[in-house]
Amino acid sequence: MLPDFQPTEAYANLSPEAQLAAQAYGVAYPYEMPKHLVAVLLRRANIRWNGRAVGVETVRRANRELLNAGLVRQTRRYEFVACSDRCLEFTLAAHRDGHLASLMDHFQRPQQYVYGSIETWKQTQLRWCVAAGQYQWIDALVVDRPGHWSFLGYPLGIPFLAQIPPSHREQAIAGALGEVIDTLQEPEAAVRASMLSRSWMKLTKPMAAASLAGMKRAESRMSRAWAGPTTRASLARPS
Repeated sequence: MLPDFQPTEAYANLSPEAQLAAQAYGVAYPYEMPKHLVAVLLRRANIRWNGRAVGVETVRRANRELLNAGLVRQTRRYEFVACSDRCLEFTLAAHRDGHLASLMDHFQRPQQYVYGSIETWKQTQLRWCVAAGQYQWIDALVVDRPGHWSFLGYPLGIPFLAQIPPSHREQAIAGALGEVIDTLQEPEAAVRASMLSRSWMKLTKPMAAASLAGMKRAESRMSRAWAGPTTRASLARPS
């Protein structure tokens, strides 16, 4: 059974059309999407707003709303991509609303990424598996890097570590811890992930030592960051 999904206030406060665009960006992450491809994806997936197909102008307004809320980033090519700490939330929202399967079926990587890294495509599909609770698909992806699991290193992702099959759990926890450390998130998330690892996996001494050392580095870096004259926006807890 999937953990109960409660979207953040930032997502819940979005307009319905912005939520639909966010779901498309969640499924597409980390691929950048221009507004016309978002509209095409939603149309092909037969996801409608007010009984009508979502057009480019609607996506344009949704993009502005998402950008103002700090939930997506705009690239130099005027394309948009979900912020890394929101990609799982948007994907889970799509699953909750019954849109994920259709979005997955109709998503096509933008042309510039078709011949890109297979590892990036692998991470995208892995997030789909986790959000849909279809863990039996993971073996077919041949997930072989902890970084593929980095999307679990956020508050909404931590509860999913309990659901990961034992054969992949060690790697998933390592990926989640790595993301916590790399993004300077609140130490509480790292502590929770470490507690999960000790409870479920009986980590080997070398791995436990590495996890503890990583958390100490993260806490030290966070202390320095918070001691500065201003609070960096990247450190703000999602609302």
